[in-house]
Amino acid sequence: MTNTVTHYEADYHGTRHKSHFNEDYYTARAKVALSKFFSNIPKDAKILDYGCGLGQNIYLLPNAKGYDISTFGLDFCRAKGLDVTDDIEKIENDSFDYVFSSHVLEHHPHPKQMIEEMRSKLKKNHDLILVIPFEKHGKSSFDLDLNQHLHMWNFRTINNLLITNGFKIKSNQYLRGAGYEKLLPLFRINFNAYRFATNAVSRLFGIKEIMVVATKV
Repeated sequence: MTNTVTHYEADYHGTRHKSHFNEDYYTARAKVALSKFFSNIPKDAKILDYGCGLGQNIYLLPNAKGYDISTFGLDFCRAKGLDVTDDIEKIENDSFDYVFSSHVLEHHPHPKQMIEEMRSKLKKNHDLILVIPFEKHGKSSFDLDLNQHLHMWNFRTINNLLITNGFKIKSNQYLRGAGYEKLLPLFRINFNAYRFATNAVSRLFGIKEIMVVATKV
């Protein structure tokens, strides 16, 4: 994310991620992240969240560090007690057991550069966990939209990008989950029921994400 003009400050987060300012919702998304992205990862694993945003994905991880270019996002993360930085050069190379990145690659004008940066921070024979949106678009407005995505990916193209930049693909899968805010009252009652319901809503409306796990070779 270096050498990139950021449009992801207070206006963006206050509109796109306004639900995250609700403490219950933030906690719910943090718990979802544990079960959705990190269920097979050792508790003490050293994890870098590349493009950590508001930090909800690593909030409950004891040995995680976040990197982002958003001053607003980093201040928000620090207020939550998270270890974050905007200086990629201060993050030691070959030092993380896992590099995780969720809904970031589609924003970057130079995705190859981003993949190279993530790979440089990862230990050899360790895994990148990459989550990107599954999107289909028809006609478009002529204005910049709220999401500000610059690229769309499928399994073939993202696998090609990773393979040509020093990774071996371990898995491709779709992830489910939607309706997190509307179903929040259910979270307060039972987390497993909340996860089941959010998965069901995503299936009903055809909402899913792409997740690729790839090993640094």
